[in-house]
Amino acid sequence: LRGNLLLKRGNAAQAVPALEEALRLRPGYSPAILHLAQAYQKAGREKEATLAFKAFRDAKEREQKGAPSLV
Repeated sequence: LRGNLLLKRGNAAQAVPALEEALRLRPGYSPAILHLAQAYQKAGREKEATLAFKAFRDAKEREQKGAPSLV
C-alpha cells in the first residue's frame, strides 16, 4: 500500500524499496509485482523493470491456472 501510494505521488525511487518489502512479506502478489515493475521503469531501472514485468505475467498465469473453473 505504501509503495503504491509513493508511486502514485511520483516518487518512484522511494516506492521501490517499499514494494520490494511488500513482496518479501507476500511473494508472488501480482499487484505488488506490477507496481514494482512500474516503479523500476519510472526510476530508469529498465533491466529490473523488464524482469519485474515478466514476473508479473508469470504470476498472473499462475493465478489464472489456479482459479476455479466457472463452467
